Amino acid sequence: MSVVSLFGKKNIFFEEIREISKIFFPLSLAQVMQVSITLCANLALGGIGVEALASGGICNMLIQTGVVIVQSTISSFQSLLGQARGRGGAEGEAAAERFVACACAIALGLSGFLVALLVLIVLVCQAIVFETSMGQDALLYMSSAVFGAPGMVFFSVMRSYGSATGRSASILKAAGCGTLAYGVGAFVVLLFCRGMGQSILVMMGVVFSIAWSIAATMSFLTLDIFSVLKRSFVQHEWPAIKNSCATILHAGWPVGLGVASEMSANTLLAMFVGASGVAQMSVHQLCQSIELLTFMPSLAMNQTVSVRVSYFHGKGEHDRSRIVHHVAMVFIFLVALAEVATILLFHNPIYRASISDTGVVSARFGGGLYDMFLVVCAVVVFDALQAASSGALRGKLDMKIPMLMAVTSYWIVGFLFAMVLAQLTPQPVLGVWIGICAGVFCSACLQTVRFIRINSVGRAEMT
Repeated sequence: MSVVSLFGKKNIFFEEIREISKIFFPLSLAQVMQVSITLCANLALGGIGVEALASGGICNMLIQTGVVIVQSTISSFQSLLGQARGRGGAEGEAAAERFVACACAIALGLSGFLVALLVLIVLVCQAIVFETSMGQDALLYMSSAVFGAPGMVFFSVMRSYGSATGRSASILKAAGCGTLAYGVGAFVVLLFCRGMGQSILVMMGVVFSIAWSIAATMSFLTLDIFSVLKRSFVQHEWPAIKNSCATILHAGWPVGLGVASEMSANTLLAMFVGASGVAQMSVHQLCQSIELLTFMPSLAMNQTVSVRVSYFHGKGEHDRSRIVHHVAMVFIFLVALAEVATILLFHNPIYRASISDTGVVSARFGGGLYDMFLVVCAVVVFDALQAASSGALRGKLDMKIPMLMAVTSYWIVGFLFAMVLAQLTPQPVLGVWIGICAGVFCSACLQTVRFIRINSVGRAEMT
């Protein structure tokens, strides 16, 4: 290999680091700001008591699960948008705007279905899974918090659009407004409404819904999405719009199903932990909150890689796609190591800040809490690597095989390991998290190998 070629590759690597950083850092901050609303909700519930954290926390997790599945189904439009922009020209730009408009229309339809489904799930859990008091509290909280789900869905669509068009800073502003709204609302409720009994859960749910509605509205305004919708639905004929909607759903359903396999397995495991008692559920919620927060940079990298790979796939530059994937894997691995170091250094303050009744939990767990944090750290690293590879596969519009890999990893490996180990370990929640770790590790390995294989032959178009 010539010296010129070596320097050329070196320049490409540095250029890709720069381009990834321009998308990743603002988007990562926006992701963290977005999830901070849910985390603040869990902290506020923990401030009320362990019972409120256990019941309201699992509702927040159910809402987050439903939103992520819907978001993943729609988010394929981000790769389609990137490929359309990569092709360039007036036709490519028109197709890109059409995909955005169709994604908004699909989000509107799925949001109504999601609200009804979440309420139904809580009713079923109240009847057959939760303890009586936990079930009643969960239903009270969900009755008002569920209306934040549509705002979360629309915000997710706008976040994907903003990252694909290089406007992540606008999304960051919208997320900041939502977080500020929740912080102010929760402070007022906790300050003035503590003596209202179970009604405080309803009021906390109302604050949650209002905060997400504000975040979604601000994202619409800052990205000027209304002009895009007007151009798309007025200037384009119905057959073109119908075809774009069908393309998004065709590309997105395997992604949504793959994410659903992970989230549904985790949700069922959470219900299993909830049946083991309030202390177990509180620790599980704490670990979920930590993993959720630390996954936000990984999710930002997932979207960043999807944008970059889809762009070069549209241009037919498969070697550049490989470079994007390599840079992203190293980049997010270093970020994950920094997160792990933070968790291990500050695990005690995190624990005490998140759970008000620490005596109840400490009496049940003793010194076993540090083991929980170690397992969570392993999940953080493996989740970061699988996020980068799955984003690269999505950029190639390779959907169905990764979906089968996800189902295999999270159900056949992760879920079964979790259920068996929950019976063998002193703390069921520890066994559950070791199983989750095994599933994520399997997914990371399979999807990384898959991307290397398909990129080497320049293949994958709606597979």
